[in-house]
Amino acid sequence: MKRTRSKSKSSGIREEFNSITKEQKKNDRKKLYNILKNFKWQLFLLVFTTAIIAAQASVVPKIIQILIDKYLNREIVDPITHISTTVPLVSKELQIAIGFVIGLLGLVLVKAAATWVGSYNMRRFQQAIDMRFKEEIFAKFLKVKVGYYDKENEGFFVSRMINDSNVVG
Repeated sequence: MKRTRSKSKSSGIREEFNSITKEQKKNDRKKLYNILKNFKWQLFLLVFTTAIIAAQASVVPKIIQILIDKYLNREIVDPITHISTTVPLVSKELQIAIGFVIGLLGLVLVKAAATWVGSYNMRRFQQAIDMRFKEEIFAKFLKVKVGYYDKENEGFFVSRMINDSNVVG
């Protein structure tokens, strides 16, 4: 007697996923675009704050390099012996160094503000998209015939709606 192998649940899901047609994928992309279309400004703000954070991350090391190389390590080379010595800062250079430090603190504050705005906006964006998906799933639940709900457990539908929207979000 031949043993038949039963399909596991995950392989069934995989086959179902692979059977999605190009038309269904195109429709899904259109739905996603229509959802994202309502969040243009939030997406712009996310990209803008990310750009500020990235720019600040690349500018600060360069400023520190300039500060150290030009103002904190002033080297004087003796013309006769060709030996270099480090001289302490003079008042003009000290003022410039303090200006650099204040500028760096300002950049750090800008980065912190941009990070907070970006994180806050991302959370709002995620929650709005999650809510939109849950509304669509709920609308589909309302279209199902009543007899279907008699066959399934009540908690299944709520669990399915929450888990599916969490997977997408």
